[in-house]
Amino acid sequence: MRNFLLFLTITLFIFSSCNQNKIVFEESKRFENNSWNKFNSLDFTFSISDINSYYDFFLIIEHTSQLKIKILPISFYFYTPSGETRTMSYYIRIIDNNGNFNGEKKGDNWKLTIPLRKHFQFKENGTARIEIVNQLTKLETPEFIKVELIVKKQ
Repeated sequence: MRNFLLFLTITLFIFSSCNQNKIVFEESKRFENNSWNKFNSLDFTFSISDINSYYDFFLIIEHTSQLKIKILPISFYFYTPSGETRTMSYYIRIIDNNGNFNGEKKGDNWKLTIPLRKHFQFKENGTARIEIVNQLTKLETPEFIKVELIVKKQ
């Protein structure tokens, strides 16, 4: 029994150390009345303290089953501690060609995880900022619950 417990402890340690992706930042922005206003850009600010590591960025969009749009266009503005600004446009497919929602169903809601950027290395420590802008033409887009940004260190 003692050897089994030692083996189990060592195995758990090895598996936990193999999970190199550690969350360094995670924040959600909820929408008032479950509606994303076109002029409500989402700002996320976080600190970077390890420039020797690489980082992955994920966006999680949660919406209701009543959402009617198939594609969500967003702009992703990335401001690094060293003063660089990077802009990327994404067209996130909410509903596939068969009319089904992409993502994971949670009750009456859906949760869609989008990898925004992988394997990014910062040039200097400090404060980074990400701004996400809804590029839909409507002033209000109902049925959005929240958007979450996750930054993981590899």
